[in-house]
Amino acid sequence: MNLMVKVYLVSGAGLLLFWLLFMLFFGNSRYRHIRTFYKYSLKLSLLIPFFYLAILTTSLTIFFRDTYPFLPADQWGIRWFLVWTIIVVNYAVTFAAVFVRPVRVTQGNVAAMHVKFPPNQLIFFPDAVCSTCMLAKPARSKHCSLCGGCFAFYDHHCIWLNNCVGLGNYKWFAGFLVSNILIMCYGMALTGKVILQQFPGLDFPELSRNAVFRFVQKSWLVMKSTPQNKNNGTLLLLCVLFAMVLFAFTGEHLRMVYVGATTNEQDKWGYIQYLIQLECLYRLETGTYLGERYFERIGPHDLGLLSLRSNEQVPGLHVSRLVKIDNITEVNNIYDDGFCRNFMKRME
Repeated sequence: MNLMVKVYLVSGAGLLLFWLLFMLFFGNSRYRHIRTFYKYSLKLSLLIPFFYLAILTTSLTIFFRDTYPFLPADQWGIRWFLVWTIIVVNYAVTFAAVFVRPVRVTQGNVAAMHVKFPPNQLIFFPDAVCSTCMLAKPARSKHCSLCGGCFAFYDHHCIWLNNCVGLGNYKWFAGFLVSNILIMCYGMALTGKVILQQFPGLDFPELSRNAVFRFVQKSWLVMKSTPQNKNNGTLLLLCVLFAMVLFAFTGEHLRMVYVGATTNEQDKWGYIQYLIQLECLYRLETGTYLGERYFERIGPHDLGLLSLRSNEQVPGLHVSRLVKIDNITEVNNIYDDGFCRNFMKRME
């Protein structure tokens, strides 16, 4: 039974890591066969959140069998309260993040969404139309073929939740990250405490390379000494592994909140930064020309200007009438209202 549990846990961790690496390196691949495999494999991603919950439930079962009974006495019941609070909140938030859909753009609310999310004439334009829904797309929205609709304030489609993340459910996604970080960190603390307290001579070393190496080596031997310690060691390693992934995801999303962008907008802003580096991005000081203010210069020899909206050459406009943008800070991101306000917008 113990061997089956370990195989189950390790295989689950390996599968989740595989999905993570696949997303990072091949999610936006230009190769058709990889992109096709990616698209159709995501349709099976409903299994991912339930498989994750199965791993979590199995880990908690092992925790209450091999870890919790061997912790020091909990005189005030604080540990019991914290453990069960974190577990209940984690399950509740995970189910909410999986089943609560973001706000879908429809005929009934499209006008309100256009007011709430105005185009900035740089990465979003007023005449954009979804070719699938045949609706005028509000800025910051996107059509998701997996969920079958356009969603407001679209951030990304999360395979861990098999759900789109956007206006109306970003708070549950954030809660999913935070609650899982808490359960992993608290799990690390408790399983590590059980392992260390069985060996009083195992103290934390001085901060030197050799001392740390000896400490890790001895800790590894300790975790292999008994079946109970093996299970606790497995839980400890899984908590460390998942905590690292969760901290990375959370840090990236906090960075995007800070700059006032979403995951969906990263590539768009990246292209703007690329044009600035090539010294090809220009703008009108005041007003617009044919409804636009920003333009892309074609090459270094005055070959003309391109529309950022249609990628077609703009007639009757010369670069001498424009101002070159030398730094991304010269571009006004109308969606960036400061970290706190950006964060509160996502919590709506």
